[in-house]
Amino acid sequence: MGKGRELEEFRWITSFESTRSEEVRTALDEVLLPIDVLIVDEAHRLRNPETLQHKVGGVLTRSANAIVFLTATPVQNKLEDLWNLLRLLSPEEFSEWAFVPGTDQRLIALSDGSKGTVRASALTTEACN
Repeated sequence: MGKGRELEEFRWITSFESTRSEEVRTALDEVLLPIDVLIVDEAHRLRNPETLQHKVGGVLTRSANAIVFLTATPVQNKLEDLWNLLRLLSPEEFSEWAFVPGTDQRLIALSDGSKGTVRASALTTEACN
């Protein structure tokens, strides 16, 4: 596929394992596929920003017009896991980690139905009671 060529319509179903290589990440980054909807099942597997899986997820989310992350465990080990997923969904809104380590804060994700965006805020335990 050469640069400047119109891409044909495609449907793609793949696994994390088949996209987890530097060659795939580089190719996807260079082409920037025109993805209408990206659906990622088991999205918690993208939680670690140091992994190729997360980096491929970043390339794909930048290419997508709409993104759906599916996971039953958005917080695997720590609250930052959820923040890393939210940052993939909306890097502008979640550009900085705004939570103080060691405090008892809860991350609350709110959906803005009119824009379809996700917002998050921190609440202390006292505010939840």
